[in-house]
Amino acid sequence: MNASTTRSLWLPVALAAAALAWRVAKLKFGVADVIPNFAPWMALAFAGSIVMPRTLPWWLWPALLIGCDVAISTGSMSEMWLVYACYGIAAVIGSNLRGRAGVMQTMLGTAVGSIAFYVLTNTQAWFVDPAYAKTLAGWFQCQTVGDLVHQPQSWMFLVRALLSDMAFAALLVAAYNTEASLRQAPAMRLAAA
Repeated sequence: MNASTTRSLWLPVALAAAALAWRVAKLKFGVADVIPNFAPWMALAFAGSIVMPRTLPWWLWPALLIGCDVAISTGSMSEMWLVYACYGIAAVIGSNLRGRAGVMQTMLGTAVGSIAFYVLTNTQAWFVDPAYAKTLAGWFQCQTVGDLVHQPQSWMFLVRALLSDMAFAALLVAAYNTEASLRQAPAMRLAAA
């Protein structure tokens, strides 16, 4: 590994450490109660795969999430397969766009990934949760207001997820461009050419 590669690895390693610390705080110490559904994982999977060096594989972000969950989880992980699949797909798409996506494509892709994650995982919740009628109206309830007896309105989860994913994707792009300028390397353009 040359000096340039070593210098460019600090960003993904630092961000992965920060995300893992947040995950541990969330699962072990209830930090999630402070900011429900605030998580950087879709931004890390998609935007992180775009900005990380080619020496790090696309599966780094999903593997970190799975490893963290296995290490500290006390509950059943049988319903988590869709979550991991969503992050894995986002990471594959992001890594395929590495070096070709601009800031706008990175931000838009993160938003699309965040929305798709919300719809897919809520659909899974609708399918397995007996609180929802297995009808189109029940599915729509799951996507919008949710199960009002046990949790806040589900559209609020989407808003929080979008805000956290977009903020973290912007942080990733800003850190990438800052590091690129320090290394006198090309920065990510506003839009792909």
